[in-house]
Amino acid sequence: MTLPIDTTQAFDFAKHGQTARDEYQRERDRYEAFAETVKGIIVQALNADSIKTASIEGRAKSLDSLATKAATPSDDHEDKPKYERPLEQITDLAGVRVITFFPDTVSDVGDVLQKQFDIRERVDKGALLVEEERFGYQSLHYVVELTASRLELPEYARFKGLRAEVQVRTILQHAWAEIEHDI
Repeated sequence: MTLPIDTTQAFDFAKHGQTARDEYQRERDRYEAFAETVKGIIVQALNADSIKTASIEGRAKSLDSLATKAATPSDDHEDKPKYERPLEQITDLAGVRVITFFPDTVSDVGDVLQKQFDIRERVDKGALLVEEERFGYQSLHYVVELTASRLELPEYARFKGLRAEVQVRTILQHAWAEIEHDI
């Protein structure tokens, strides 16, 4: 459990990141299983609807990546962390990436996600760039949870309260994202 922030001294970002890392290490296997479960549901649903994709990958966030993200300062207050309760607030501890061949398939995948999961958030990264009149990373990001009916099943009950981020993009958008990440 993350301790409340003491505002009387300078915030120790490194310690906050390490504490989050330690907490996550105890839960990471569950997040890994959750990512694989979400991926499996997506694969089966896309196959049932005859929707073809280039690839589908699932993973749990690495310990070091979580520690780094947890130690990120807030955009509004440099002396406070962006995530006071990292395991509750960071939404990509479990992640799935769906790469499609064509732009039309991106919306088809979105329709499948709507049917199979409770969508907690949907962000169109490309639309945000258009608003800012910039070119770059394009992808749809969904934050999903298992539906209540799924959580009633014994094989899914252990995932209650967990969220996963599902990124959906075309193969060309993915190639650009990889190039942009490297530069």
